[in-house]
Amino acid sequence: MAMARLRRLFGKGGLPVVEQAEKLIQSNPCVVFSKSTCPFCDMAKSVLLSDLKAKCHVMELDKELKPDEMSALQEHRMGVL
Repeated sequence: MAMARLRRLFGKGGLPVVEQAEKLIQSNPCVVFSKSTCPFCDMAKSVLLSDLKAKCHVMELDKELKPDEMSALQEHRMGVL
């Protein structure tokens, strides 16, 4: 069902947002998919980046993606609608 929704959003030419996320995951030891307004995301980023000094790539979904892209990525990666 998730793939059908992604195909409707992006057509047959590929899934650029999903592909971008998969490349980030493969090329970074730590990737945080965050929303800039989420206090739990802020807490996680603070612990990882400041306290643990982890080398993480942070993708602020609400700042870098359109709403449909953000929903598609969340549905694909996490099963979230």
